[in-house]
Amino acid sequence: MAELIKNSHDFESDKSSTTIDLVGLWLLLWAKKWFIIIFSVVGSGLGLGYSLSLPNIYSSSALLAPQDSQSTSALGALGSNLGGIASLAGVNLGSSGSNVALHIEVLKSKDFLYPFFEKYDVAKVLFAVSEYDKNTEKQVVDSLRYDEGKWLKNPETGKSFKPTNFDVYERFIKIFNIKHNRTSDLVLVSIDSIDPMQAKVWVSGMVDEINDLLRLRELSERSKSINYLNTQLEKTNVAQMKTVFYGIIEEQTKQMLLAEVRNDFAFKVIESPVVAERKVSPSRAVICILAAIFSLLLACGLVMFRYFFVQLSKVEKD
Repeated sequence: MAELIKNSHDFESDKSSTTIDLVGLWLLLWAKKWFIIIFSVVGSGLGLGYSLSLPNIYSSSALLAPQDSQSTSALGALGSNLGGIASLAGVNLGSSGSNVALHIEVLKSKDFLYPFFEKYDVAKVLFAVSEYDKNTEKQVVDSLRYDEGKWLKNPETGKSFKPTNFDVYERFIKIFNIKHNRTSDLVLVSIDSIDPMQAKVWVSGMVDEINDLLRLRELSERSKSINYLNTQLEKTNVAQMKTVFYGIIEEQTKQMLLAEVRNDFAFKVIESPVVAERKVSPSRAVICILAAIFSLLLACGLVMFRYFFVQLSKVEKD
């Protein structure tokens, strides 16, 4: 019983000590309130200045639906008769399905993006444009890097400021986003830029370029397949084989005609890109609030650290 009473007194003593410590801590912070307030205000001001130094970023996007690149109604029936020969010719006689995953990978590939960079002068916008003037709706180019349509040389190193395709690629993929909804099979392509018009132009151009590239590839592959089938047709004298060959050639020719006249070969545009009127970043209010909170906590931490350091020094002297 006595031990229980002793433990109870110890608990009350610890609780009282904790209360006294909290009160003492509050009084310490209150005594240094002006330092904490000034430090927090300065920190918040720095956060505000930093947020204002960041350029507005605008985003433009296009919603796309994948197109089936081939029809299989006739080819499927022929597949059971001549699947091996058609495979040698590069003709797919199976089910077409959706090639959206493959098309997305092509869209992200360096083989596609490098020519895109050259055609749309992406390097200039990403490396030479310093800001965007919303009043004049024009890009402000750094004249020390790029002037009169030419890249200048770095006076210190003597090398040109012109970035390599890989440098442009590394910076571009940070502002380039592709989202694929596997349920609806829709694809959202978006690009961020300090220039809202530029972002819209890039997205539109990217959709056009990927459709043209994949259409040309399809035409080339089907043309090679038809040439191969015609060669094999001349070598055979079997009437049944000739009939099958003619059927495959006819179907390949139909698909070539469709590819030639269809502009949206790989992706059909559901929602076209537009010039953004509102920025997507930075969130200056969030930056200022976080800067204020961090400054307040840091100021309190400095006050407590200094107090405990002084107390520890006194103990060591005693």
